[in-house]
Amino acid sequence: MKRMTLLKGTHTVDTRTVLALGFFDGIHRGHRAVLDTAEKHARLMECPLQVLTFYPHPQHLVNGSDFRYLTTYGEKFLILRSFYTDCILRFIRFEKTLRDMNPEKFIGFLSSRFQPEAVYIGENFRFGYRARGDAALLRNSLTKENISVEVVATVREEGEAVSSSRIRSLLTRGKLEEANAFLGYPYSIHGVVRKGQKLGSTLGFPTANIYPSSRKLLPGPGVYAGYARGKDFSCPALVYVGTRPTLGGIAYPVTEAYLPGLKQENLYGKRMCFSFVAFMREEVKFSSLEELRKQISCDLGALEPYLQQSSLMIHYNSNVEKMGVS
Repeated sequence: MKRMTLLKGTHTVDTRTVLALGFFDGIHRGHRAVLDTAEKHARLMECPLQVLTFYPHPQHLVNGSDFRYLTTYGEKFLILRSFYTDCILRFIRFEKTLRDMNPEKFIGFLSSRFQPEAVYIGENFRFGYRARGDAALLRNSLTKENISVEVVATVREEGEAVSSSRIRSLLTRGKLEEANAFLGYPYSIHGVVRKGQKLGSTLGFPTANIYPSSRKLLPGPGVYAGYARGKDFSCPALVYVGTRPTLGGIAYPVTEAYLPGLKQENLYGKRMCFSFVAFMREEVKFSSLEELRKQISCDLGALEPYLQQSSLMIHYNSNVEKMGVS
């Protein structure tokens, strides 16, 4: 089986490629419509698919630490590798030089550096200084160089455009199922299991605590039905995101999960992925630890039914143990 080729920077490859261009935060259904169409063309042309994306996100330069990613650098790599096994994935750093490049110069940069047979973009793709370049300009310019430009229509869910910004909004408002429908797979968080305060153990429900990148968007506070995956296991998980108000509260939300049947102490130091399949309940400040313990028992009783009710069937293959970037 072929393996994805990962490249960084702008050095050229020794073959013509079909180029899919975009930031692709989340690799949602709209992004995959662009990538799927480009991949089909690449197979017909018998040349590789090259996915050209950027880091950090342009909005990160504007909003700084306030901007949160649906997929970190490492997660994007894992998802793309799962869906497009034999593509060439190229990350280009989005810095001041690229940000200030006018649209015409950016087009020249694309054609001279990457020499694509064809370029595929979404209809809302913008480029160049202050996003002044659009699909029409890209097509008109590259067609003169015998490079075709295909603009893939926006995917819609019940009349609403599937977009990364919309998914971010849904997740922060606790609309997990809608966000997952836009993504086409369960929203997931990767991290290394660290020792916590063992507060879950005192309640009889020891949890695995992971600490994702500070730039990663967390779902809204609450309890979720999902799955935990590691190098050699996948199991149902009761996942909590919040600030532990019953235990006095903390400044920043934690992400932890109770994994029935697994010993959490055996997971310390290992990479793990939590996938959020269904929202179960909001975060609550209970009057006592005993009330909290009773509620967790009720949550566990409802875990399997929530997972069985989910109609979302696409689960990307995430080899979290081999993820060397984050």
